[in-house]
Amino acid sequence: MPTTLLRTTLLALAVGAVVGYGLGVQQGDANAYATLDLAHTGAALVWDAARAGALLGGLGGASAASLLAALRARDSAAPRAPPAPPPRACSSSAHDAAMLGPALHASRLFRDPTAWVGLGLVVALLAEPWRARVGARGLVAATLVALAPLASARIELARTAPAPTPRRPNVIVVLLDALRADHLTAYGYTRDTAPFVDALAADGVLFERAFSPANTTRMSVPSFLGSVHAATHGIRGRGDQAPPALLLLPEVLRNAGYQTAAWMPNPSLEQRYRFYYGFDAYYDGDRILPHAEDESRPAHERWETARAIQGSALAWVQVRDRDRPVFLYLHYRQIHGPYAPPPPYDTRYAPPEPARPFPRGIFRQPDYGYLRLPHHRNDVGYYVAQYDGAIRYTSDQLTAFFAALRAEGMLDDALVVLMADHGEAFLEHGTLNHSDTLFDELVHVPLLLLRTPSGTPRGRRVAELVGLVDVAPTVLDYVGLSAPPTFQGRSLRPLIEGTAGPGADVVFLEGPDAIAVRTSRWKVIVDRASDATQVYDLAADPGEQHALPADTWPPETHVLARRLRAHVAAHAQILAAGPATPLDAAQRRRLEALGYVD
Repeated sequence: MPTTLLRTTLLALAVGAVVGYGLGVQQGDANAYATLDLAHTGAALVWDAARAGALLGGLGGASAASLLAALRARDSAAPRAPPAPPPRACSSSAHDAAMLGPALHASRLFRDPTAWVGLGLVVALLAEPWRARVGARGLVAATLVALAPLASARIELARTAPAPTPRRPNVIVVLLDALRADHLTAYGYTRDTAPFVDALAADGVLFERAFSPANTTRMSVPSFLGSVHAATHGIRGRGDQAPPALLLLPEVLRNAGYQTAAWMPNPSLEQRYRFYYGFDAYYDGDRILPHAEDESRPAHERWETARAIQGSALAWVQVRDRDRPVFLYLHYRQIHGPYAPPPPYDTRYAPPEPARPFPRGIFRQPDYGYLRLPHHRNDVGYYVAQYDGAIRYTSDQLTAFFAALRAEGMLDDALVVLMADHGEAFLEHGTLNHSDTLFDELVHVPLLLLRTPSGTPRGRRVAELVGLVDVAPTVLDYVGLSAPPTFQGRSLRPLIEGTAGPGADVVFLEGPDAIAVRTSRWKVIVDRASDATQVYDLAADPGEQHALPADTWPPETHVLARRLRAHVAAHAQILAAGPATPLDAAQRRRLEALGYVD
């Protein structure tokens, strides 16, 4: 008996470990965490699954061996015919494991110890030559006896478990990188750049004065996902990592049973910067932009993200667990420079002749990334036309993508949010790109919300000031979850449904070099290094072209300036940014090609 017990236990332990290893590899690959040094990395998932499989498989094998050995000893006095030669243990076990594998769901198996014990029992019973001795009835009896304690425990748990909660709606967030609000027809633009946005606005809610908390992706995205002001998370430099204490929206949703996935092609959001907290799957630029550095390809092929994101997302959606809600975050970087829409979008809005030549000497570096476009056109009109063409291309891609999501049943009672992380400058204040200033062309962003088939007023436009820090609490409110105390934003649901008074009286804005506060009437901008202050009267000067002389500032602007400094001081480094990650040569090239130069 000891030899049989040991052999059976070891065999069940080995098979359980192999199956656990395979399931851990599968889950680790789905999570795309294999290169990250965290507790929930792919390596940790593989180890935990293999360890659990070995332990519980061995337990099942030992239970079966002990029980069947007792049956064997009991019946040993009775004369029996010699048993038929058993099938080869390895081939039988491998065959049955292969047959069982496709039928077992990874996440359910990982959470269910009974399944592991059952696997050990099956392996032991199929591998050992006891079948001919104890017969089918004996095998069934042994299995039931071995699983009885676990079954009893599971019944007891089922009695005390809370009632299942109603299914929550899917959440789909579409973020269009570098999209300024005033280049959309829904916000008054003359070109028909985004029919998809127009349709979304007609069916949902459009916020006319939504503002990003920052003028760069690296600063605004964690502010949105964590519902914190930019000063709070402390991320500013190129290599700053997300603070480990930063609680993000996907973590809250995943803890509530959501499946979460993100597509992040911007190099500022690569996995090494740790913006992936709470995402089951995280696809960054290496997966979405495989040809970014292949200069032999046309620019529109090198920088294509819309189709790449959507193809990957649809593949992920098709293999999702259809019994659980989904949170999708899709970060489109198609509109972002270097403004390379594919044909025919590259000529859809092209001006016939250069209209506004670039003044020389305004750029920080002469080889600015955006000036590498075809023909090296040196006029603002050309670049604006390319930018608008990229918007239209993205809009058409989104139309097709949402049709596919609707066919998958993803949009039934779904919450859809469309927004941008920041805008883009075209020499309104002497600069291109973004991150240099805090004028409205960089921080006034589109924000639209749609919830179908009911629950959101159709075609509603909200004029109050709102910020992207308010998006995450709004999402949680609509899916029936409470916002954690770390969230600094507020739910916009009362504004959406017309059950609240005026919105926020101010929004706070930040960039690497400056901070600002904006109201409906005033904007106060303070330089971080020199503390120099600019004040703009937005009623008289909506284009922010003429800063008021200091001796003409009205009293309320002095109050705003003090309030701005107090805000930054109160929130600064509440969550210290993680250690900076040095940029390698490839990362630096990708960032410089997108206009991120120091």
